[in-house]
Parts: sequence; C-alpha cells; structure tokens
Amino acid sequence: MEAIGSPPKTTTTEENAISILTFWHLCGDIIYFPVQNLRNFVILEPQWFVDVCKTIITIPQYRDREVKDEWDRLQETGELRDHLIDYVWSHREEALRYNLMEHKQELLDMMEKFDLVLRCHGRSEEETGPKCDVAGEATYFVPSLLTSVKDEKKLYPPGTTCSKPIFVVFDGKFCPVGQYHRMVISSMRRYLSVKPQLAYASCAKFITSNIKRQTFILTKEKFFLKVGLVSSVKDEESCFSHGPSVREGLEEDLTDIINKWVPGIRYKWCVRCGCEGHREKEDADSFLLIEDLSATEHFKSGEIVCETYAPATTTVKEAGLSDWFRNPVPQTAEETLAYPGSLPTVSQDYFHLVVREVCPRWRELAFRLNLSPANVEEIDERHRGEPRKCCRAVCDRWVQLNGSSATVEVLKDALMSIGEVPTAENIDE
Repeated sequence: MEAIGSPPKTTTTEENAISILTFWHLCGDIIYFPVQNLRNFVILEPQWFVDVCKTIITIPQYRDREVKDEWDRLQETGELRDHLIDYVWSHREEALRYNLMEHKQELLDMMEKFDLVLRCHGRSEEETGPKCDVAGEATYFVPSLLTSVKDEKKLYPPGTTCSKPIFVVFDGKFCPVGQYHRMVISSMRRYLSVKPQLAYASCAKFITSNIKRQTFILTKEKFFLKVGLVSSVKDEESCFSHGPSVREGLEEDLTDIINKWVPGIRYKWCVRCGCEGHREKEDADSFLLIEDLSATEHFKSGEIVCETYAPATTTVKEAGLSDWFRNPVPQTAEETLAYPGSLPTVSQDYFHLVVREVCPRWRELAFRLNLSPANVEEIDERHRGEPRKCCRAVCDRWVQLNGSSATVEVLKDALMSIGEVPTAENIDE
C-alpha cells in the first residue's frame, strides 16, 4: 500500500496509508481493519458488503432450496458450514458483480469483525498462525438466524430429570449478549465430537458425553446466565455427575472470553436462595454467592445463610450445591453401603499432581483415557500446545465425557500404561 502526501519523517509510507484508511473507515465511507489478516483488504462500498452479508443472513423465501438441509441446520443449531457458504457465494457472482469465492476468507473475517458470524471451528492466522481446521472445515455461528421460539420437548425430553440451576451474575446488572454468544461457541468447541447440539436465540443445549444421557442448557436471562443440567441417568448419586466439570469448563471459557473481548467486566457464581423471604423472587439480592472455598463450608454445615434475610437459611439440598461442586465431606458408612456401585470422583488434588508430573506427556495420557483425536486436537488448539493447560484440559474433558465412570482406578491404570508408575502410586497416598 502507498499513500500520497508528506507524512512525518518517523512514519513509514505503509503506516501513513493505514492511518488514512482508518480515518475513512471511521467516517463510514469505506470498511477497513488494520489487522494482520485484513490489512490489505479494503471495501470501498459499504452497501455492497451489506448485500454480501444478506446472502447468508436472510429470510427463508430467499434461501436456495437445493441446499435446504444446510439452511435447516443453520436455523436449528446456528452452525454455518463451509459447504453452504461455497454454494451460496458461487451462485451470487452475477448479482453482486464479483467473484466472492476469490476473497472468501477475507469476507468471512470481516463479517466476524462485526459479530455477524463467529468462528466455531478452524483457526484464523491472526490468532494462531497458519489456518488449520479442527474438523476438516471451518464452521461459524450465526446468532441472528436463531429462532426465539423454543422446543421444550427437545430441551427437556420426557423421562429426564433437571437439576437446580446455577447462575453467572454480572456486576452492574449488565450481561452483554455477545458474551452469551461467545459462551455458546466455546461450548460448541469443547463438545465438538458430541452431536447433536441445539441452539435458540437465548438458550442452547449441549450433550456432554458420547452416551448422550447427560446434557446442560445455557440460557441468557436479563443480567445473568443460567445453567441447568438435564439427565436420563436413573442412579440418583450419578445423575448429575457431569455438573462440576460443566461448571469448571464454563469458568475457564468465561475467563478466556472476558480477558480477550470485555476486559474489566466482573461476575460471580451464584445459586438461588430458597429462604421464605426469597421464594419466587428473581431480583439480584435473591442470589447467593458461591465459591469453591465457601462451598466446602456449606457442605460441612448443610446450610447457606441468606445475606439479605439473615439468619434465614437455605439448605445445601434446596440450593442444589452438590450438582455443581464436588462434596469434600466423606460419605457415612451407611451411604457407602447404600450405593456400592458409586465410585468416588477423582480429587482435584490428584489432577494437580498429574498436571505437575505428567504434563509433557499429556497427549499419551489423553489417548490412554480414550479421548478421541478430535478432542485432543481441539485441546491442543484451545491452549496453544501449552503442556500444563493441555494436561489439565485432558483431565477435565475425561470427566466431562465419562461422568461417574471417570474413577481413580481408571486414572491410575492410564498413568501406569504410559510408564508414570510413581505418579500413579502417589495417588494412593
């Protein structure tokens, strides 16, 4: 790029050109983003770009019937796949006076800058270097095409049980809708190998394991996000065994999204207070702040004191705390005998030990724990190959996919099979 003029001596010709293009972009006369993957791409007619976007974000009567299944998938799950983009844009060359496929990636990257489409799978050069698709093709999420009409039977099928919800409550009663959409995308990536997924304008359902018996539903409501578990597992002890891992995964995603997109926004995990003063109330003060350390104390006492109407309390069972946090309080002998097939969940201390000692061999451990190649590659991409983070993600994903079957004995066997005998033996101590 070159610009005509006399820029300051300390400014290069390219920097001067970027400044000029950015100025006209801010004026609304052109569209230009000075980022690595778009710095050489300028749209001179903004209305033309609007017309390009309308080829994807459109009403049913303008959709190509030849790819009806792809359109239906887009409307039901929010997933926009490469195949549909290729078909639509290859058939719009004459109408738009341009071969869209020639600059397909730049146009998609620009649509992503406006949050019109959000990348689910596949990587951009701006973030991770050379492009590398996770599942063979890039997939995007299109929030504006999702219906607001929910199919309750698909969300809560007959014969399933629902947990008590947990809430992500944002400070200042402000929850950006983009925050919800990016949380949906993060969950799409996390549970990439498990289908089907279901998405609506304000809620989405994700199946957490290949046995497809445990799911969770993420919903945006007012100034908070609500997360609920749905399960068809009949054993009461393991019905919602996926809850702690779901919460920990969402916590990791929240941290990543906030650091990257909305730094400074604050939130807290809460349960709804069930004391008499708060029943049926949905104001901010009806939420009870819950943290890992405070959860331990609540499990010990069996109650949570309401901050608004103290000394009124909510029991741990009423709040559904055990659905979302691992109970550190040992079971009684009677409980152990009553559920002989219920094996203990793996302690977080054991995971810390595994991460510390085995992280360089996290891939071997992942395959020994029967994680799929797609899961392993997704973890590698998400954490940029950083061994400690990847190893921890392997442990979390294993629990998410296996629920109550993710036991200490299985973990020890996997460690011993890759030669990490000392680490396996330390788990006994």
